Amino acid sequence: MKHLIIPLLAALALPTIAGDLGPADLLQEQMSNAFPKVGTTWEGFCGTFEKGQDCKIELGENQLIINDEYRVDYEQIKNSEKHDTFVSITRLSKLDPLFGGWERYRKVGNVKFFNNTVLVEYINKNGKDGLALFSFRENQISQWYGFANAMRMISKGARPELPKTNLD
Repeated sequence: MKHLIIPLLAALALPTIAGDLGPADLLQEQMSNAFPKVGTTWEGFCGTFEKGQDCKIELGENQLIINDEYRVDYEQIKNSEKHDTFVSITRLSKLDPLFGGWERYRKVGNVKFFNNTVLVEYINKNGKDGLALFSFRENQISQWYGFANAMRMISKGARPELPKTNLD
């Protein structure tokens, strides 16, 4: 019996190197390396076609910040989805229905001003589910993709790193 207990205690005391998927498992540090540093900003459009506005989106140390005014803690961000208007030929030149509305989505030859959107699910300050919509113009593909990736990684528990200084 002692021969079984000692290896079991040793196994529990040692930190595990890998999870269930071994070398494919990502550590928080590895996830943090997958997106921009604290202070990174994006210029986008917040909200829907008719009620939205241009906005500056920033990665704070612990919060997503909109227009230097609105903030949500990273722990409150639960999920995100990116929508690419050009993902298939059947959707060519169509706005995301969340951004433009169902009637504009159904019409052919829609305005192609904003083509790429990111929908972010979060818990608001009242503890209720909230949704936020961010859109990017067709010439902002890299900004849209970078923001979408950052939101996805944050929703999985990763946090942006502080920028390196000359002292680091």
